[in-house]
Amino acid sequence: MRNFNNEFRLAYTLTNVAAQRIRRGELGATTAYNHPYGDDIILTANHKRTPAGGHKLVLIATYRSTGETAAAIEVTADEATDNPMSRIVKVQAGELMFHNIPGTTNFRGRGRHTYDITPGTKDHPDWTVNVHTAGGNELTRTDPIDDLVDWITTAEAA
Repeated sequence: MRNFNNEFRLAYTLTNVAAQRIRRGELGATTAYNHPYGDDIILTANHKRTPAGGHKLVLIATYRSTGETAAAIEVTADEATDNPMSRIVKVQAGELMFHNIPGTTNFRGRGRHTYDITPGTKDHPDWTVNVHTAGGNELTRTDPIDDLVDWITTAEAA
């Protein structure tokens, strides 16, 4: 069943799953229907060699019921056994799809307004959202991610 609040927890969990898959070194595309991430999630992975001889794996979690993307993860490594670098490429939150802002750990979603979300840290677990309204106003709010997504969903519905 789709998590209408957000899929950030799933996305962060899948970064570890994708890193483990790239370490195994198995090339090609695979699809998994049976896994511990919910009956409505289908996991599809594609592991390829890069032109430079490294490895790249893309893992996509899709809702079986709607076909929509829940989260997409990208993992790269010079060699499959190296310490892979993983990042969340996109993640569903409320009715919006948030995309990674290249070169950062932040995410941007666009609806009636533009929302830039900065993840919390171990020392400061609350997340921050900067809202850029259509009228040119900007506001900032800091809360746990579930509360921020609830707030964004309410702002989009207003």
